[in-house]
Amino acid sequence: MEIDALVFDFDGLILDTEWLEDVLLGRFSAVVTRDDVASVKPAPDLYLAATAALGASPRRSVAFEDSSHGCTSAVAAGLRCVVVPNHMTRPQGFSHADRVVDTLADVDLAGLQGLVSGAKRDSSAERTEP
Repeated sequence: MEIDALVFDFDGLILDTEWLEDVLLGRFSAVVTRDDVASVKPAPDLYLAATAALGASPRRSVAFEDSSHGCTSAVAAGLRCVVVPNHMTRPQGFSHADRVVDTLADVDLAGLQGLVSGAKRDSSAERTEP
């Protein structure tokens, strides 16, 4: 499984741009930040820009998020969304997610392929809660 794009909504003031350039830029086909779009999460702009940069269909793409705002952004852009909440976001509602898992170890390739194969978003069989 390849991850082609990195989308994040960090404020440039808290993001170490040297780290970004040294560690991330060479590993992804596209890196999209808040500086690249007019509106940030929960607007869909970041995900739309990333899929456009890759020439990818949002309907055949999966976002991994940790917050309700991020999930809202991904779903509004037409992506499927797997949420891996952290200790701060766990209390948020994730009913709009396709899957909610405790850890990325709970995600497998077959499950991701199932998400983008045309299964209906609102199917409760596609959604799991931690």
